[in-house]
Amino acid sequence: MKKPIIIILFSVLLPIIASITCLAGSEAEDPKMLAQRQKEMIEAALNAADAFNENDLEKYMSFFTDDFIKENISKPAGDKDAFRTSVAGFFKKFPGIRNYQKYLLPFKNSLVFDECTFEIPIPEKDKTIRIFHMDIVEMEGNRMKVKRTFGDGATMKVALGFIEPPIPLPQPPVATTIADPKPTDLSPLEAQEQLQELWNKHDLSSIAEMTHANAEILVSPLLAPVDRNAYIGWLELFFTAFPDIRMTPVYSDGGSDWAFSEIKLTGTNSGSYIGHPSTGKKIELGAGYLTRFDTNGLVTSLKLYVDSMVIMKQLGFKPIEISAKQ
Repeated sequence: MKKPIIIILFSVLLPIIASITCLAGSEAEDPKMLAQRQKEMIEAALNAADAFNENDLEKYMSFFTDDFIKENISKPAGDKDAFRTSVAGFFKKFPGIRNYQKYLLPFKNSLVFDECTFEIPIPEKDKTIRIFHMDIVEMEGNRMKVKRTFGDGATMKVALGFIEPPIPLPQPPVATTIADPKPTDLSPLEAQEQLQELWNKHDLSSIAEMTHANAEILVSPLLAPVDRNAYIGWLELFFTAFPDIRMTPVYSDGGSDWAFSEIKLTGTNSGSYIGHPSTGKKIELGAGYLTRFDTNGLVTSLKLYVDSMVIMKQLGFKPIEISAKQ
């Protein structure tokens, strides 16, 4: 009597199992379809960039969904209307503003805008200022649904001569012993995870060993690209100011030679920081972390976007304003 029951149960469960299997299989997107979709996302993003560089507000805004959200690591999120007002203000205040990116890196339904630079002409000062940042865009079809910007709030104020640089460039020599790079043979995501573990251990010698001497490095609080020694020097100062600082990945993804993480930094100010004695206060902020690697798993490019103005505000510090007479 038991055998028919088993057969009946199997006949009932089989369609359910089959449907679950089909559902799971449907999540794996066809590689050709994925490549085509990512190609279309990149094309839409480039067209949007062209519209921005033409200062064409209506055309630019057409590349965003009606429920678009603009997120900044240092400001509350805003909707499409608020973003439109902000962009219109930039076009009016800085006519001729341009935004360039060296790479567009696709993953799933999103894009990483790598090496983004606002170029802003300032005719009265006869110069063009450059603002480095990174954008992460979530796409819905061929329009942008969410845009997260990582950068440093001090960059423009320093470039316009309103405040002193909050963090001076570290000067050699550094205290850390820096040896020649050692191949890791790790994938980009594995190598990025290793760098994050070394950061949390404050193992600067090992971080240096994973980084080419001529790697392109941009740490946003330093406001300009630096070499490996200057990067290690900044980490020495930062780790001294925040001995328990930790980097926690919120989301990570990568490609054949790159890896990206949205991270959270948490720590306690137990040491001197930019000329101020320790406060004992805690900091917590979001940041963007993008690395490129060679075939040996060594860093060829590193971008870390941390907002120094957010850190200063959480510690109760104010930037040094430059007198109008100067």
